[in-house]
Amino acid sequence: MDFIFQKSQKKNNTDYGSVYARIRGKGINKKYSLGFTIKSTEWNRLKQLKYSSSSYIKSIGIKYEQFFNILLEVKNAFENSFNPSTARPTINLIKANCIDNNLLKHNFQKTRRISLLRDYMKQYIEDLQSGQRLKWRQAVKVSEGYVANHKSALKAILLYEREKQTNITLCKVSTSFQRSFVAFLRDRKLSPNTINTRMRSIKIIMQAAYKDKLTQNDDFRSNEFVPLTETTDDIFLNHQQIKQMINFDVKSACLLNHKNAKAMRYLEYSRDIFVMGCFTGQRVSDYTTINKQMKVIIDKKEFIKLTQKKTGVTVLIPCNDTINQILEKYNGVLPYMSLNTFRKNLKLLGEMLGWTYRVPLSNRQNSPRFCDMLSTHTARRSFATNTYMAGVPVASIMSVTGHTSEKNFRKYIKLSTQEKALIAAKDFEKFHFK
Repeated sequence: MDFIFQKSQKKNNTDYGSVYARIRGKGINKKYSLGFTIKSTEWNRLKQLKYSSSSYIKSIGIKYEQFFNILLEVKNAFENSFNPSTARPTINLIKANCIDNNLLKHNFQKTRRISLLRDYMKQYIEDLQSGQRLKWRQAVKVSEGYVANHKSALKAILLYEREKQTNITLCKVSTSFQRSFVAFLRDRKLSPNTINTRMRSIKIIMQAAYKDKLTQNDDFRSNEFVPLTETTDDIFLNHQQIKQMINFDVKSACLLNHKNAKAMRYLEYSRDIFVMGCFTGQRVSDYTTINKQMKVIIDKKEFIKLTQKKTGVTVLIPCNDTINQILEKYNGVLPYMSLNTFRKNLKLLGEMLGWTYRVPLSNRQNSPRFCDMLSTHTARRSFATNTYMAGVPVASIMSVTGHTSEKNFRKYIKLSTQEKALIAAKDFEKFHFK
């Protein structure tokens, strides 16, 4: 069966229509009105999943979530056991129950009985991926990065339950659980910022469970539930260091360090992919996927056009000789390697390049080596910092990196006091008192 929308034939009322349940098959071809006169734009919004579940359909005075429940329950009832003689009473009963919130949404019948945090998290993630839950106050699906954060939080909960040999119910997500779970994450050497992200995901999911009336526990509302972040002392590569990496003779270095042919090949892959990141300013999930098919020509200028996985933002990255040379080297498609291998190789490359000097950090007792601080994200930070130092306007840099907030963008700029002073001096060159 399916649902059809028939526009009204009445004069001055053509923007509205009626919704029917249509049953066809095995000699049956019937349709039953659901008894709603709905605006066509609101019906289209529902069909295209471009709505917020909690917002109202003004033309009929109920929430989108309630109307969706009615459609779903009618479909289930008719497909399971259709009886023409009881079809209309069935529709009326479903409408009454759904609008009174006595009938549970089909997709949430099991969820409503869920008491375990992990089970609700799984259901919540599935709803994000399917579009059942949309972006807050927007009629669009959330980004892949947003879903990935929730998946990481779920994975951490599963590990915690396994280690503690316990099951965490929604009612047990208390302040004492928060302290224990945060301590567990710290023991696993997660950074304060990563812990903040995990706890923020749990808070969002607990808010949803509370709204769904699965728990009366509201400890998640405490200001201390999500630990604070810290200012990171991340590094970046300057132009000279990037040039040094581009010109690095990986083969000779591997021979001196007794590395086999496979290790040499993957070190070279890592070097080239990382350099690609330094010249495109993207996250590792994006710059590792760049290929020649992404190239576009605009006003005789060549760009890489890609849609960022984390945010869904489409960016245009100006091509240069280095980007083109790397793509040509690999026939237009960058080689694949696991992220763990990539991370290890970056630190090894830094060590081979002689970047073994210590970096004094304000928030650490022991100063780490520069090479050990290299990460996949260093490439994105290097692009932002170097273009900023070169005098490229912030708005232009943000159009490439995909940042929507200048505040967040400036977190990527890693400059010393002296470097900031030199940039400021250049900015003030044209300013004179009369």
